[in-house]
Amino acid sequence: MSYDPRDPAAQLIAERIALNARDVGIMLQVSLSGVADVSLIRIVLPSSDPATCLREAARELGWQQPVIHGNSVDELYPAERALLETHQVIPLFHLPVASTAGTRVHNWWPGPMGDWDLAEIWVETDSR
Repeated sequence: MSYDPRDPAAQLIAERIALNARDVGIMLQVSLSGVADVSLIRIVLPSSDPATCLREAARELGWQQPVIHGNSVDELYPAERALLETHQVIPLFHLPVASTAGTRVHNWWPGPMGDWDLAEIWVETDSR
């Protein structure tokens, strides 16, 4: 299994996958040399819109753009299924962007993708 050495968490994740695979009898060797049969890749999803994310995942993988007829679950599922039925990719998990601010930060309400409306944010001065 190969991984991107520029991704700080990739080696740890690859080693955990290999360990879990061994538990069920699948032998995976984590390596950066040679041609790998399996590659761990990270795809950053750019939006909270499922159709946009599905298109971006296909683009990142170098695949043809999926045909999407709407934005409901019933309309998105066939497009997602068509991408996954080749068994060339196995989605492992989605980790949403998370952030926090101290009690002195006001008017900070992150959007669904963690974006900040910086024009409205202000910081209370320390009154000591």
